[in-house]
Amino acid sequence: QERQKMSECTLTCVERVALLRSPLAKSVIGTEKIPTIVAPKFSHLGKLAALRFLEWVLSNPGGVIALPTGKTPEPFIRWTTHYLRTWTSQETQADFASWGLETNGGRKRPDMASLHLVQIGELYPTPSTRSNSLYSELREKYIKPFGLDESKALLMDVDRVGVPEGQTLESLWRSAQPTTGRDAEVGAEDIEVDLTLRYRSARNSQEEAQQRCLTAIDNWCSDYERRSPGPVGRESVFLPWGGSRLRTGTSSSARPPA
Repeated sequence: QERQKMSECTLTCVERVALLRSPLAKSVIGTEKIPTIVAPKFSHLGKLAALRFLEWVLSNPGGVIALPTGKTPEPFIRWTTHYLRTWTSQETQADFASWGLETNGGRKRPDMASLHLVQIGELYPTPSTRSNSLYSELREKYIKPFGLDESKALLMDVDRVGVPEGQTLESLWRSAQPTTGRDAEVGAEDIEVDLTLRYRSARNSQEEAQQRCLTAIDNWCSDYERRSPGPVGRESVFLPWGGSRLRTGTSSSARPPA
């Protein structure tokens, strides 16, 4: 009984409702050191993540958020966008009430523009202008639909970091191999980072430029970590899918009402 109280006291209102609705609620409560919530299907997990996110934003205006990219968070993005767009509707308010999310009849809204979005990864050397860059994904899927203030965001725009004048990321890291697949369709060349340049000597002027660029981007990444706004902790940062990295290699990416 004491473990059950300890387990339940760490949960928010939304999490408590989700746990009680979980098919494993009775067997899980009080038996785990870290409470686990099991969703019946993937789309329900996206809705739960959206509700928990909005619950957190309501309690943490001006907080720091790090949000995922790719296909996995699409249900979360759709549900969050839907809720923000229909915040004051009776249907949405009834949904909030059933999940224990207190909005004072829709008068209490999350201050999305106050949040600080931090990009936690990138597919280097994909140019930020490419639609499959994580930089572009964050701007298109989060900043615009969620009403975030881009001036408060910390993003990984590395197109010019260490790149010599007159060159681009593509021309600097261009591979001599023929391009195939999706990149060929969009007319992009295969670009790949040679990480051996971190510890071996350059063999020609092109590799010398690449080596200087690699050193510059490594230094940029270290500085980026130091520039993250605000402290990192449960009450200040919403980080549903954790990890901070600049991935280096080959460049190549229940449904809510519409």
